[in-house]
Amino acid sequence: MVGASFVNGTKSIDYFVSAVPQKYAIGSAVAYLINGLTENGYWYQIGLTYDWASFLKGFHIKYEVWNPQGKELFDKNGLETGELDFKEPIRKGDRIELRLTVQNGNVALGAIDLNSNASNQMLIDGNGASTFVGMSSNVATPNGYFTGIMEENHNSRLSPDGNNAIAFVPASGNNAPLRLWFREFGAEYGNDGETPKTIHYYYPTPVGPSHADHIVLEYMNVKEEYNNGTIIIMNRNQK
Repeated sequence: MVGASFVNGTKSIDYFVSAVPQKYAIGSAVAYLINGLTENGYWYQIGLTYDWASFLKGFHIKYEVWNPQGKELFDKNGLETGELDFKEPIRKGDRIELRLTVQNGNVALGAIDLNSNASNQMLIDGNGASTFVGMSSNVATPNGYFTGIMEENHNSRLSPDGNNAIAFVPASGNNAPLRLWFREFGAEYGNDGETPKTIHYYYPTPVGPSHADHIVLEYMNVKEEYNNGTIIIMNRNQK
């Protein structure tokens, strides 16, 4: 996982992403996600996925909600979550707008394909929420919840061979302070078999309006760049 967490709270998260396919040497399942954590502990997520599972090839719009105890509310069988697909197929290179908004105690999730003008949205119970909260001193809660953006991929290699560049561009020109981070779930192999392992790596201070130039965070062969509010995730050898 590669992402950026908002430092301050907000009522709305609105980003552009492009339909960029990813192909790794081993494994699949890639998602470009925006995320909102409400003050009552519920975590909302909507994003563009690519080859998310063997039964869900190509590009799709998916969403999920987690309760404060860490339970997924729309999960059916592991990778299958809620679907918010368009009537028109999403094609490679299409520009997608993803939105999360707190509205009168509920949370509105929406997506628009700016190339085909196809769109879809829904309103989910926000359990009385009034805002998405920021992370003032960390990148996420102990459950892994946060408000911000994330590229997530499920891959059987810790260091993927290929990661086409993907940009998260704030739709409103928002240049709010962010915390850049990497989070990796892997396994250490020893005589006793596999032991789950989580690696956290993050930029030491928030980046924001005072960092209008490039800020780069690198981990293994992947790098995350910040430039005036836009987050770009790419291979380390890409420019």
